[in-house]
Amino acid sequence: MTTQSQLQELLRAVRNNPVAEPQFFEALLTATVYAHVPVHQVPGRIRFIQFNRPDNGQTVLPFFSDQAKAERALGSSTQVSVIALDGRQMFELTQGATLMLDPNDDQVTLYPEEIAALLTGQPLVAFGQEKLAAPETVGVRAPTVPVDELIAVIRAFCETDSDVTAGYIVEVLRGDQQQDVSLLVALAAPKHVSERVSRTSMQRVRPHLDELALPLVMTVIEPEQGASSFYQRAIQFYGQP
Repeated sequence: MTTQSQLQELLRAVRNNPVAEPQFFEALLTATVYAHVPVHQVPGRIRFIQFNRPDNGQTVLPFFSDQAKAERALGSSTQVSVIALDGRQMFELTQGATLMLDPNDDQVTLYPEEIAALLTGQPLVAFGQEKLAAPETVGVRAPTVPVDELIAVIRAFCETDSDVTAGYIVEVLRGDQQQDVSLLVALAAPKHVSERVSRTSMQRVRPHLDELALPLVMTVIEPEQGASSFYQRAIQFYGQP
């Protein structure tokens, strides 16, 4: 069982480095967490409180890493109460929902694909962001390694996500001698859903990463960027040309 102090220590690690998220999420399975429920419940069911995020309108289900945070978030409400349960129970009871841990401070989001992976013991993707200090010139070409299976997996994801309008794959060559070669997959979607599309698509691809001949980078671009000369040199595997 993950103790309260262990959970808070892992949460601090996530604040400093998002790559630590998979370990933290796995620890949540055996930690005690807290959620908001209506005082008046339907017999035989547990209903949870949800809200719409002010930044993008997405519906999320809040839960909390400690009881004090959960009670503070109630404010003066008398129609909502706090319940305690372990993380696995929380995830099983709310499958299909997007969860947000500690929405008033850390705002750690868990998407349905990630929750499903946790419950079935599949590894989660460790996400990192690369920030370029200056513009970089790269080489671009059509993939020279097998990508048909990868494309099939990502296309299937795109077909289930109505926010994704196009998908591209290209081989990128970086470095002074263009010696660093990787695959780049770009999915076109509105900016306000870019985080969700990025995380859920990568989680879908995660079981296939070891089969790839090159490292994979995935990104989400705004739909109009697909018309740029960079993506004109890519293979478009989804959406209208």
